[in-house]
Amino acid sequence: MEESEVFQRYKSGEADGFEWHKNFFRCGINPNFIDFEDADTLITNEIQLQIEDQKPDIVILDNITYISSESSDTKMATKTMKKLLSIQKTSGNNLSIIVIAHTPKRDPSLPIELRHLAGAAAFANFAKNIIAISKSKLDPSMRYLKQLKNRQDVEMYQEENVIVCGVNKNDSGRLEYEFLKYGREVDHLMTPDYKEQEADILADCLQRHKKGESFRSLADHVKMEYGITMTHTTVMRKVKEFAFNELTGKSELDDSESPKPKASKAKKNK
Repeated sequence: MEESEVFQRYKSGEADGFEWHKNFFRCGINPNFIDFEDADTLITNEIQLQIEDQKPDIVILDNITYISSESSDTKMATKTMKKLLSIQKTSGNNLSIIVIAHTPKRDPSLPIELRHLAGAAAFANFAKNIIAISKSKLDPSMRYLKQLKNRQDVEMYQEENVIVCGVNKNDSGRLEYEFLKYGREVDHLMTPDYKEQEADILADCLQRHKKGESFRSLADHVKMEYGITMTHTTVMRKVKEFAFNELTGKSELDDSESPKPKASKAKKNK
């Protein structure tokens, strides 16, 4: 965030800025920095130098996608997370590092899971705790928090017991989460519009079937990836219908799998 954006977010009045604690130290990227090819190494090395100099108790990295521009690549995310873990272990004090990561575009009708995170495998392996924050369909200013991983204790805040909060500004001008209640994740998910999704789902299934995936396996894939339950026979019927081109009378599938034209029934004379 630019300095002006930080001021706008935390100002308490028309012109009054928020007064940060003297121990709060904010670092940003030099606008003249252009060495993006090796950015993750250079930035994490600089973070280590600042930690050694400032000796903080808590470090917040917002966000790892900027530090590791290819964090959806498991190797790149693993490299960055290993470096941060090394910094945390060698800091000489009880340092906590909070890493913020954004999810790639996901279906808002499905529960948020570890697999939705960029570099999910690296986060799951190296992070001690993972908490997801997602928008609620009930109100634009409402969010819910869900535990995805807790290495030290029981995961209490899962899909049946998420933490529901409102995003508000307090009297000091700080933007903060205000606890509202506990609830079920399903109540905050968007209602899926299967009709809008159907063409994309069937196109996906058709390509997978062409590569040899069975219809039974495709039914499992549709349930896991799209949250839609269909029998394998329904998937088979829909994919075959989707593959058939009514203009040419031909199908993208071979003749043995193509839907057969419906025979016309001859009227019997009494």
